[in-house]
Amino acid sequence: MMQATAWNMSGPSHVRREDVVMSVIRTPSRPDESAGFARVDLVDNWHKDWPAVLHFVDQRGNRGSLQVDEDGWLSARQNLLVAFVGGEPAAHVCFHVEPAHRENASHQTCVEAQLDSFGIDPRFCGQGIEQGLRKAALARANALKCQRMHGFDLNDKWC
Repeated sequence: MMQATAWNMSGPSHVRREDVVMSVIRTPSRPDESAGFARVDLVDNWHKDWPAVLHFVDQRGNRGSLQVDEDGWLSARQNLLVAFVGGEPAAHVCFHVEPAHRENASHQTCVEAQLDSFGIDPRFCGQGIEQGLRKAALARANALKCQRMHGFDLNDKWC
């Protein structure tokens, strides 16, 4: 089982889900948002919104950061977390995991995570989605038992 997190102005509260990272991020209420919330999904080529997510990542200039093979499959080592507002992609964080040697122990291995890309639709910038998505990515990396994380120290506002 994987842990999911719901964010609101008072902080995280934890819920359990199987096989998928689901988060809810509270954003200021706007007419075009579904009750002022963003949903975060772990997305790959099997996700129902895969084509829309690819288009969204491409619009942000980050398509090259995705490790997608010629058949359209996302690498099993890559994690793509996407915030959805009103059913549409609003932001993403992508990282990959890989084995590495533990510091001061060349014969022991560990897992490390490396941020590949991130982006947000400017309409949602500065509404808390960035922080919630970063927390969801860190929670996913921790769930994968990553001992080292590179590039995850992102600004609170991405645009």
